[in-house]
Amino acid sequence: MNNTNWFDEARYGMFIHWGAYSVAARGEWAANRERIPLEEYTRLYAENFRAENYDPAAWAELAKESGMGYAVLTTRHHDGFALWPTKTSGFHAGNLGPKRDLVGAFVDAFREAGLRVGFYYSPADWFHADYPGPHFRDWPGTDDWKSEEARHRFIAYYREQLRELMTHYGEIDYLWFDGCIPENLQSTEANEEMLRLQPHLLINERNGLPWHVKVSEQAIKPAGPGVAWEACMTLNDNWAYHAGDMNWKGPRQVIQMLTETASKAGNLLLNVGPKADGTIPEESASILRETGAWLRKNGKSIYGSSRSPFTWNNWGRVTTRGSNVYLHIWNGTGKDLCFAEMKNRVISARFLDGGSPVEFEQKDNRLFLRGLPAPLPDPIAIASSKTKVRPLGVYHGKVGNGLSVEMSVKHGPVTLLSVVEDRDGSIFFLVAEGESVPGPILEIGNTNSRYRFPIGARAFVNSWNSHGPAHHCAVGVGHIRSKLAKLAALLDIRIEIVC
Repeated sequence: MNNTNWFDEARYGMFIHWGAYSVAARGEWAANRERIPLEEYTRLYAENFRAENYDPAAWAELAKESGMGYAVLTTRHHDGFALWPTKTSGFHAGNLGPKRDLVGAFVDAFREAGLRVGFYYSPADWFHADYPGPHFRDWPGTDDWKSEEARHRFIAYYREQLRELMTHYGEIDYLWFDGCIPENLQSTEANEEMLRLQPHLLINERNGLPWHVKVSEQAIKPAGPGVAWEACMTLNDNWAYHAGDMNWKGPRQVIQMLTETASKAGNLLLNVGPKADGTIPEESASILRETGAWLRKNGKSIYGSSRSPFTWNNWGRVTTRGSNVYLHIWNGTGKDLCFAEMKNRVISARFLDGGSPVEFEQKDNRLFLRGLPAPLPDPIAIASSKTKVRPLGVYHGKVGNGLSVEMSVKHGPVTLLSVVEDRDGSIFFLVAEGESVPGPILEIGNTNSRYRFPIGARAFVNSWNSHGPAHHCAVGVGHIRSKLAKLAALLDIRIEIVC
């Protein structure tokens, strides 16, 4: 699997839906929903798509100001109108409308701004002569092709367009497929060819195997542990520009979506629909800028987040990065807040924005933050606190630096929730709910030396909160301590709390 480090660090990207449908100003599905014939669509929309105020450098500047790390442009949507001068047909921006390459300018501008570049591409093409039909009210099935020859011609067509995109614009970071297309489009062969052309390319899962990123649309649906994933959301109710859609989300909603996705180690790909002339609606730009201002103060709680092992609560969300935990308080609880999932001893707490300390008290695994502002001072979200913690009961002596504990299983790592010592002297390694631990291995160490050993055969499930089971694996305390004795320092865990 390709390296997703840049993707996991970014956590926030810009989705851009723009094309001939932007002239219609009724969303990107206008041709299909209104059963518009190709001749009419070409005459009214493709030929009048001029992009006269298109300034991709301004788009890139807005993305950076908004705190985004990458962008994905619709190079061709289901209507088949390509934003680059493809040699596969005459239905493209080099021949109609702008009569220039819009994709190349996008790539150059976003690379210049230091942002990662992604291409959206839909293998579906409503107006292609060999496609099963432009006005299907649902997607075509495997038996809807006009003939086997038509299917093969269509496959050759869409794969040649993909080759153009992967060979004309330098290194591309992300290929975002769309469209519920028939399953017999040789998708695996197409994806494998794109990876030969762009070895570092990330591909989403909508065109079949091989893929690297799982996506959800207009919903936040986290993938399983260890799987890169992304929630794609609109700022109103449409992807492309719709002149009549004023149902805008506010900055608070955007930041709530960001904390939701970041809490499960996922990304938010947030959409903008530029007008036909290439300008981004001011409503969209304003929301993005306000979100960016919040991220400049609190971005540490979002970028590069790891998968939080904590469950839901009724005051906000919890994000984590490594050994840092951030509590995002959306709904104030007065001057005191209780976080009842802290299984480690807390050393200090502070607001992330400004760094001022927060008074706290800990009673077993209940952490009380005292003296919080009431009402919350930030209309979007109160700034953060930082907490350092030490493991409970297992380790003794001076706390060192740079060590880590993780559990690894046959199918990959699982999230370590906490390490606790039971009354009988056993050590329990609690992992996040829903994760199985067949044949677990404990790793303790740093970048210079790591120690691996099995945690033993006794593994069982026990309910530890109101939402379901966690998996507990027990091993004799003496065995663990004998391994720890070989290390130069002991485990250091930090947890940052964002309020």
